[in-house]
Amino acid sequence: MPQVAPIADNPSTKKLRDEINTVAPWIIMGKRLGLFKSIDVDVDQLRKEINVFSPLADEFNHYFSEKGWIAYDSFHVPTMEKAVSLAKKGNEKEAEETILDYYRDINLMRIMIIKRGSSVEVFRPRKQLPFMRWMITKMAVIIRAYYYF
Repeated sequence: MPQVAPIADNPSTKKLRDEINTVAPWIIMGKRLGLFKSIDVDVDQLRKEINVFSPLADEFNHYFSEKGWIAYDSFHVPTMEKAVSLAKKGNEKEAEETILDYYRDINLMRIMIIKRGSSVEVFRPRKQLPFMRWMITKMAVIIRAYYYF
């Protein structure tokens, strides 16, 4: 297998880290001043998730990329952890079955979301995730623009 740069070195991962670091002080200050009452963003948790995801995704790709599986940003982290753990123990068939089970389950969940949408209370928080990512990106751009002018 050819040598591949770690996911932590990818431009998109670096950009996300930069954006979080740019926006973090503003979010913290805004929360303390009561400006962002409706925004529920835990910056430290976001940083932790990136720091866990990057090496885990690299390990996942090491074990499974030749079999056609590639880690991506919204891949279920507990599934990756379990699959990597099983692969390390030599249980490659069971590890791949874990990945397949995830996709079977996630497709059923997607069908439920499409059919029921936000009428299912447990799915309502997920509707905010794309908006939060968009908002953090836009805030980072605005803050950078402010510093340049």
